[in-house]
Amino acid sequence: MFCDGDLAAVRDDVTASMTRIAEFSFEQYTAGEHCQWCQHNQLACTPDSFTVGPGFEE
Repeated sequence: MFCDGDLAAVRDDVTASMTRIAEFSFEQYTAGEHCQWCQHNQLACTPDSFTVGPGFEE
């Protein structure tokens, strides 16, 4: 059984996570060599040399 304090702590953690997700922007990141492994490597900010890798086909 969970006490009210435990439930409040979980609620606060979930709320904080949802806020970070809502504020997320790909503009926070710099494209580079690591993009080749990302399933989002077709974004406009990605170098043209990268294509969708195996398992990430559209």
